Amino acid sequence: YSLEDEQSGIDFLIKLRKMGKIKEHFVLYSNNNKDAIRKNIRKLIDSDLSNIDYLSNYYFFSTAPSFNDAYLSKEFANSINIALNRWNELTALRGEYASVNTLLEWITRKMLSKTGSPYFIKKGNKKTYDDCISALKSKINPKNKKIICTIDKNTTENIFKTWYDCKNSRNILEHNVEKWDENKSDFLISSSTSKKEFLENDVAKHRVELLKQLIVIKKLIDNLIANNSCLDTIKKEQEYLDFKEGF
Repeated sequence: YSLEDEQSGIDFLIKLRKMGKIKEHFVLYSNNNKDAIRKNIRKLIDSDLSNIDYLSNYYFFSTAPSFNDAYLSKEFANSINIALNRWNELTALRGEYASVNTLLEWITRKMLSKTGSPYFIKKGNKKTYDDCISALKSKINPKNKKIICTIDKNTTENIFKTWYDCKNSRNILEHNVEKWDENKSDFLISSSTSKKEFLENDVAKHRVELLKQLIVIKKLIDNLIANNSCLDTIKKEQEYLDFKEGF
């Protein structure tokens, strides 16, 4: 497509995604170099975070190095290979939720063990992830004051609600039933253990939801580690660094 005025291929991609055609693999190319392309995409996301919802399942390459037939053929072949080998978006989201919650569970167990509950990390323990979140919430409770938290009570309650939502989303994706929904013309993903449901076409939306959940949960974890000297050693643990830097 030869676009007019200030329109770009990314603008067209976003318009197409907003029409609901989320599944189509999109190939974009530009005579800008790769660094300029990256900056333009980053600028677009920074200006409106909701654009992340639409920037999925596409391949972008620069024609700046060369515009000959051999180069173009190679780049288009690469785009096709990526489209064919790309993880199903739902599978990718499942992996992201599993990875995030695995790190969160490890950090929670570690914090509990350092604040008087060593059985949460003992080999063969039967405490579930749910138990861990509940136990941490109980220790933060002003009546117990086992862990210092400087975040107000209402905000803390909302953070734990977000945390449970994050955990429940993982459970839906890991232990799910997929069925075709005639009314919505899409695959509905549900779980017997939760009332929450996913539509497959909403995967991009749930990826953004996961990012927002992490920002909220990270605020609590950072606060606890900053205000409790007994948790200082966690700062150097690789799992915590993975969580802090990777997400």
